[in-house]
Amino acid sequence: MKMTRQVLVAAALLWSGLLCGQQTAPPVASPDVPATREDIRRLFEAMHVQEQIRTSMEVMMTQQRRMIAEMMKKRNHRVTRDDVERASESAQEFLKNFPLDEMVEDMIPVYQSHLTREDVNVMAAFYSSPTGQKLLREQPAMAGESMQAVSARVQKAVAQAIDQAEQKAKEDDDKEKSPPAEKPEQHQN
Repeated sequence: MKMTRQVLVAAALLWSGLLCGQQTAPPVASPDVPATREDIRRLFEAMHVQEQIRTSMEVMMTQQRRMIAEMMKKRNHRVTRDDVERASESAQEFLKNFPLDEMVEDMIPVYQSHLTREDVNVMAAFYSSPTGQKLLREQPAMAGESMQAVSARVQKAVAQAIDQAEQKAKEDDDKEKSPPAEKPEQHQN
């Protein structure tokens, strides 16, 4: 009898806790409620989208400048350090004048068309968590290190593509210079 009473009290406490929890919990969005502009802005803020884009672009541009400089020197031995510096300065100017705010605004409708309010709430919660923040902090370094890890392979692939394009252009040029083949005369019977 005492055991049954304890079970009933525990069940009553659990039930009342669930009822109280339901009353104070934030309303859950229906799975098909579309995300609003404000929802997406909140997600972008949690994800530090502007900082992520800027950092990723800086990492990519640094890698690209290094790769382009190496390729310029390999392809044309007359390329000077000043030529490489000018290319680097152009890349820096591009980054400085990049319309980041406008680009983020342009991205909002795209995200709205793919994400529901519930998606955004779950994602914002993740990116606001310590693990989500760590991922965001480490992502630029991971991207940079990944690019560095594959850069030799990318350089080789780009060099092969350039070689193939040059070979094709040479073959096309040779075809244009060679006289057309004579057609055999047809005999009438």
